[in-house]
This record gives sequence, C-alpha cells and structure tokens, in this order.
Amino acid sequence: MAEKVRCLGEIGLDKRRPNYRKQLEFFRYMLSIARDLDLSVNLHSLDSWNEVLDLLDRYEIERANFHWYTGPIDLLEKIEERGYFISINPSVSMQRRHMEVLRAAPVEILLTESDAPYVYRGMELRPEMVKEVVGIIAREKSIKYEEAESIIHENAVKFIGG
Repeated sequence: MAEKVRCLGEIGLDKRRPNYRKQLEFFRYMLSIARDLDLSVNLHSLDSWNEVLDLLDRYEIERANFHWYTGPIDLLEKIEERGYFISINPSVSMQRRHMEVLRAAPVEILLTESDAPYVYRGMELRPEMVKEVVGIIAREKSIKYEEAESIIHENAVKFIGG
C-alpha cells in the first residue's frame, strides 16, 4: 500500500506544545522518509515556520504545504521561491491573521483545506466549506471563482507531484 502514498502529513513542529525536542526528533525522521520516498509533505508549523523551512532545505524536500499558514508575511517569498504552498481554510472568514496571509500571498502558492473535523472558535469546519474558501480567495484576488478553482487545482497537482 505504501507504493500508492503521495503525501506524508500532517507532520511538523509546534512550539505551543510540550516536548519540542521529541517533536523535532520525529519530524526529522518523517522528513527523511519523505525525502527517501519522494513524498510531498503537509506541514504543521505553528510558531516554528522558520525552523520548518530550514529543515525542508536540509532534507531536500521538493514539495511541501504549510497547512493553515499564519506565519510571517516575509516568509511567503521564501516559500514561493522553493515552490512550496500554503493552505487556506474556512477560518479565513473570521481569523484576521489568516486573512492577512491570504491577501499577501500570491495565488500561485495557494491550496485550500477544511481541516475537518475541527471546531475553531465555535465554527465547525467541514469539507464542503472549501467551496466558500475558493470564493473568498477569488474575491480577495479579484479573479473569477472558476479561475481561482483552476489555479488551486493546478497547485494541488504540483504539490502532489502529478
């Protein structure tokens, strides 16, 4: 079954959680697997965005997505330079920082996600909400819904390595 796997994730580091050293140990192990098997990685990088990006370089990871990215705006350029992506989820409608990131990020690095099942500030995130996220992206980027949908689809194909 492992021969059919295209992406490893959600993996990463979270400085808001205990045992950062243990997280780092496991994350390095997962990155070595991703590198050796040429897998994309879906990343959890809360408050550890720079460290995660440095490790992606060190492990020569070719395809990565920073899940629910709320990190530094200036890091978006480095993410784009490496051909990586960030994902936007339904929280963008209520989380100011996520909206700031969306507005600053080029559409060429955007993916969508639901992060379901998860409840964020009383909002139950569900897969069908991704359509709303595409609409928000289209509005914020001043493009048609269909164009946003097409670009995001192309991004997803690049991310998975197809």
